[in-house]
Amino acid sequence: MATVSIGVDDPVGLRDALDDALRPLLLAGTRCTLQEVVRGNLHFLVCHLDTAEKERLTGWRRSIVGALSEWIVGVQQERLLRRLVWRLYGYVEATAQDEVLDLVRKRLGSRAMEAPAHQRIAERISEYLASWDTLVVDGFVTFRLQDYVGDLVRTVERVAEGYLLEREQRAFRTMLCQFVLQNTCRPPVAHCIFHTQGFRLENEAGRVEPLVPGDLDHRSGADIDEVLISTLVALAPRRVVLHLPAHLSLALRTSSIHALEEVFEEVSICTGCVRCEPSGD
Repeated sequence: MATVSIGVDDPVGLRDALDDALRPLLLAGTRCTLQEVVRGNLHFLVCHLDTAEKERLTGWRRSIVGALSEWIVGVQQERLLRRLVWRLYGYVEATAQDEVLDLVRKRLGSRAMEAPAHQRIAERISEYLASWDTLVVDGFVTFRLQDYVGDLVRTVERVAEGYLLEREQRAFRTMLCQFVLQNTCRPPVAHCIFHTQGFRLENEAGRVEPLVPGDLDHRSGADIDEVLISTLVALAPRRVVLHLPAHLSLALRTSSIHALEEVFEEVSICTGCVRCEPSGD
């Protein structure tokens, strides 16, 4: 006879996962049971196997390991992420914490982290249960899955730093927008013409103001946005017209448009004119 006890502070979902994993064994004739015992603040899910037959014992342990590893990645990971966000960024409002959590979930999903994490966790659980028959999930995760937790911490930090920086930039652009609106001497329009050597501004009469020489393809979107906005804020036009050539990357086009729309009340994109035609500069 063999026994494995799994201790958790909140067993939601774990009992069902173990039931589902052990059901095929029961249907195949393996005599095994699952009980829940409360000891202090912990709920122990106690799995019994009423045989010492090696093949059945191996399949029984494999089923428990698979169910527990999937539950850790699917349920316990969410709790871990919430704790990490609260611990590292508890000073920001709850709505911001929720937005960071949502971004972290998307990042983990896009990296397809769950599959390797599940495999790594399953291996650690299997190694542990080869020597011990009681596993307390919180302690196991803290001391036996430090690399896994470290990956989560680094992901949360990267996502949160990017989110907070973007939020600060939005707040700054809102302030710039107020500054532009309060300017009483505003030209009616400014044309922003992108080209291979940089970009320039023109007024409605065609007067050229050179801007930042250099190859646009080797400048980051943030650099270009900053220069565009700072120059246009000084001019404070009522309307901004962007002349964007086809060679400009979609990411850069989208970034520039979005940044300007946060500051100026009217931003439009030219669909083709003499300003858009290559001039050789």
